[in-house]
Amino acid sequence: MGQLEILTGTRNPLEIKYTQLESRFDPDYGISWVLMNPEAVPCFNLNILGELQQYNQSIEDCGGKIWMNGQMHQIHYMVFASQVPGVFNLGGQL
Repeated sequence: MGQLEILTGTRNPLEIKYTQLESRFDPDYGISWVLMNPEAVPCFNLNILGELQQYNQSIEDCGGKIWMNGQMHQIHYMVFASQVPGVFNLGGQL
C-alpha cells in the first residue's frame, strides 16, 4: 500500500500499472505526463481508452494530487503524448 492510499484511501496515479500508457510527473511545474504506447498500430483502441479513463479517475479520486518522493504535489497540467517516434495518433481502431 502506498503513502497516498494510506492517507486518503485512494491509489497514487503513478503507482498504477498500465499496458498501453506510462505516467510521469514533473513536480517543478506540476505536470502529469501521460505517454501513449499503443499495441500494434499507433491509434486509439478500446484498451487505451479504458486505461485513460482509469488514469483520469485516479486523478479525480485523489483530488488532483500526486504523492512523489515523500511529498504531496498538486497537478496543474496534464499533457498527453505519444511514445511512438514521429507519430501521435493515426485515428481510432474501435
